[in-house]
Amino acid sequence: MNRIAFMFPGQGAFYPDALLASRSTYHCIDPILKTIETVAQRRLGHSFFDVIWGGEDAAEDNFRNKSDILQLVIYAVSVANFEILRQEGIEPDVLVGHSFGEIAALVCAGVYSVEQGAQIVCDRIESLAAAAPRSGCMAAVSAGPQAVHAALEAFYAGRGEHADARIQIAVENHRSQTVVSGPEGEMAAFVAHCAGQGMTARQLKAPYAFHHSSLVKAGEVFSRRLKSYPTKAPQYAIYSPILNRYYDSSDEFGNCLGQHLTLPVKFFDGIGFLKSDNFDVYVECGALDALGKIVIRIAGPGVVKTFSGAIRAGAELENIRKVVLYFREMNIVNANAQTNLNQPDFDTFWRASGAAITAGIKAEFEKFYQLNGSQNVAAAPAVRMTASVPAQSVAAAVPPPLAAVPVAAPSAPAVPPPAARRAAISRDQLFHELVAIYAEAMEYPPEVFTEAVELEAELGIDSVKQTEIIQRISKLYGLPPLPAGFRFGDFKAMGQIVDFVHTQMGASAVAGN
Repeated sequence: MNRIAFMFPGQGAFYPDALLASRSTYHCIDPILKTIETVAQRRLGHSFFDVIWGGEDAAEDNFRNKSDILQLVIYAVSVANFEILRQEGIEPDVLVGHSFGEIAALVCAGVYSVEQGAQIVCDRIESLAAAAPRSGCMAAVSAGPQAVHAALEAFYAGRGEHADARIQIAVENHRSQTVVSGPEGEMAAFVAHCAGQGMTARQLKAPYAFHHSSLVKAGEVFSRRLKSYPTKAPQYAIYSPILNRYYDSSDEFGNCLGQHLTLPVKFFDGIGFLKSDNFDVYVECGALDALGKIVIRIAGPGVVKTFSGAIRAGAELENIRKVVLYFREMNIVNANAQTNLNQPDFDTFWRASGAAITAGIKAEFEKFYQLNGSQNVAAAPAVRMTASVPAQSVAAAVPPPLAAVPVAAPSAPAVPPPAARRAAISRDQLFHELVAIYAEAMEYPPEVFTEAVELEAELGIDSVKQTEIIQRISKLYGLPPLPAGFRFGDFKAMGQIVDFVHTQMGASAVAGN
């Protein structure tokens, strides 16, 4: 049985015009956005809408000069995306916040209202401004917590500074990334020290040294502000990678949020715990795709399914479509939403005729590329899922998932010389060659690339990386130009990519005769 975790990111989870496309389709998020706009105007004196939909230049300027209101934007994106998924009938078994994302997690669980959550974000902003040192900063180190801890011990060997003046481990993301916090002057020296130890470190865009003992006073101010907020029992389980446990209805939630400013985020341990608790599907509710990739780095490729947040405004609806389609194919939707999808007449028709229709579509698809593969022709418009389109009809319009039949790939398959690329080769040989290319590009063992493994959801290969790999394959095998409007997102599994390349090789060979 699939157990589903919804994840809420923290700092930096924003892109220009976030939610603009979603708002045009999902009117359910309008009350959320208007509520947050009211709080922003009253508490911060700025328009939330101007920041979230002000364009790329405005976003960059606001990140540098109005980072306060950007916190409300990040919060809004997470809460709105959660509501969109609920509207589509997708319900989580647990909510997980990463650092600042725990505020959104508590709101989505029903502990606080949307308005209270926006107020809490503003309280956090004001508490930090009143009591946090101005010289704090953060840096990401390309090493695990143990290696970074050893580097810190070596860096401070023989020195006796007070803890607040030292660099401290703030976030443990995965085996190759640890975030540290501390005073800016010390950070520059520690970054240089890391370089001498062969570890890459880079300073992050963070206005304070979050998850550092120097924020104790700010945390106390924040906790006092939150005492007046009434809370409700959580409607969903909430796991905190900061507290290293599930929240309990008896928790003093305001005190917990205050402690979050100083306690480290142990995301690596948290995902490991959830995995051991049989959580195998992870959906990122915020923007960008940081958390999904981290989960794959923690769990290992092909072990869990992840759905990252959209990385740009133009990808929002497609990103939602992929998530919804997966859950409907797996029949993991809320019973109330499923009732709206029940169409007995269509179901009867599809049971009788669906297989023949699907076979016909496949035949026409193959014929299309055999006839037009060498031309830059326009692809048929993508099917958009709406409430009036039955889930079965949408599933029939995209390449069907393949059977989970593991195929052991050799560790170093021989790739034929470039002159032989257009020569016909067996699909089996092509599979082994493409596995070698993908394994090298992703630095994964070849055995994780089975026929049915999903490139994005299970291996974390996003569309940008997929495009890069396919361009390399196209050049290597002399494939014809891809059709205009071609979408790699429609090819989920490794086997589907192999079938596509094999068909394109055939079209290329015909064109070359």
